[in-house]
Amino acid sequence: MRANLTTDGGAGAWVADALAACVLWQVQPRGLYLGRLAVHPDHRGQGIARALVARVEVEARAKGLPRLLLSTRLMLAGNQRLFAACGFRETAQHAHPGYAHTTFVDMGKPVAPE
Repeated sequence: MRANLTTDGGAGAWVADALAACVLWQVQPRGLYLGRLAVHPDHRGQGIARALVARVEVEARAKGLPRLLLSTRLMLAGNQRLFAACGFRETAQHAHPGYAHTTFVDMGKPVAPE
């Protein structure tokens, strides 16, 4: 995680003096890849994840990148709903090695102009 923050970037959300959530990002040829979005269970349902997604969009805009990109596992249905509510749409389906059925999806969202 430290290496990603040093070479690519990320952001955190603090509640009182504790880290409540974080997200990492990485520049890719097609846009800014959002990864490892995590919110501590005690702080879920408060809009923190949406705020971090918005922060990633600000970063993409500042870098002149046209899209936000991510991948999420199908078993994390709540994550798919969150990202869809944030404007992401499914762009591809994939199977992890050893699986014959779809296990994760790619999602994308155009970066809104200011």
